[in-house]
Amino acid sequence: MIKAKYIIPFINIFLSLFFCSLALAQQGRIDSLLSLVKSEKPDTIKVIHLNILSDEYLVSGSFGKTLHFCNAAIEVAQQLNFRKGTVDAYNTIGNVYQQQGDYPKALDNYLKALKLDEELNDKTGIAIRLGNIGLVYMYQGDYP
Repeated sequence: MIKAKYIIPFINIFLSLFFCSLALAQQGRIDSLLSLVKSEKPDTIKVIHLNILSDEYLVSGSFGKTLHFCNAAIEVAQQLNFRKGTVDAYNTIGNVYQQQGDYPKALDNYLKALKLDEELNDKTGIAIRLGNIGLVYMYQGDYP
């Protein structure tokens, strides 16, 4: 029978190894995406990769890098008139500001994304943006 005094250290070691492996896997994904976006020509695939990269940085808490790659995605997407790519970038920017508690900027970006979703008649996108906008109002305690 395993004694209780050995279980806690074992669990701590296991959890530490687990979370370290997750962080390394995420860094590997970021490195791969960085390599792709550096070598890709400006097309919709590059916009998609820039948006995925910004999402990876968002998850890691690197808000500055998230905003940098979102803005790069918007720039390329607007050159290509790839509105779905622009929507995704605005939504992620809204997520950054929401997590930072800058609700006016979060709303501004969610509303930009919502307007494009409405132009695209993307009902799923509209629902997602309205949900995000509702969360911002909830966090502010502005229920009406």
